[in-house]
Amino acid sequence: MNAEETAEEIHIFFTLPPEIRHQIYRLLLAPKDEKRWIHHAILQCSRRFNEEGTTILYREQTFKLEWLTGSESLLKVWFPSSEKFNLVTRMTIDPYVGVAEKRVRHSDTANEVLSKFPALSEVEIELTRFPASSSLSFLRGVREQLDRIEKVILVLSIAPYPSLTSDTPQVALREKYKFGCGDIFYVPHGYLGRGVKMEYQPPKAGFQLFGAQAILRLTLEKETSVLA
Repeated sequence: MNAEETAEEIHIFFTLPPEIRHQIYRLLLAPKDEKRWIHHAILQCSRRFNEEGTTILYREQTFKLEWLTGSESLLKVWFPSSEKFNLVTRMTIDPYVGVAEKRVRHSDTANEVLSKFPALSEVEIELTRFPASSSLSFLRGVREQLDRIEKVILVLSIAPYPSLTSDTPQVALREKYKFGCGDIFYVPHGYLGRGVKMEYQPPKAGFQLFGAQAILRLTLEKETSVLA
């Protein structure tokens, strides 16, 4: 394929409706399947590809805190402008990652990174490998940063209960949660002073025999005021 043919194909791409182009960018730059590669090379094809695709890459991709901490931090080789930092809206945090490498307060590291992303609107915190006391200490340390974020999801491990399913009413989940973990997140008042929505995920079939834990997801979302 010569340069003229390449230029013609690029021209044809930009004749597509914006919603179609954005869908293609999402497949390449923000795939929902975490096992798929991010094909960021498309951003180097032309200035217009870069301008259109960058927003989707940063705004719709979920960044992981462990990418941004430790000796192999992505931030050591990735120097985005403040404008690009301002596009990032979603992040996941696993405080357990890097325990052996850095003997520092995990909340200090998380606070340092979170402060770089002022536009974050959703943060998911993986606490399944932390004991309840360590989880509470971490959450206290990052509370100020999380308070500004619209949606916070806490992922906990809990002993499985045969009577619980993904359709179990909230009131029953709260009682089992308090029995298994203690009332460390101030249920029903809610961590961050918000209400809590719970979702129970039982172990996969057969895994409970090997001591697999169930997953409890706590979603704490700011209430949106509705104008009359």
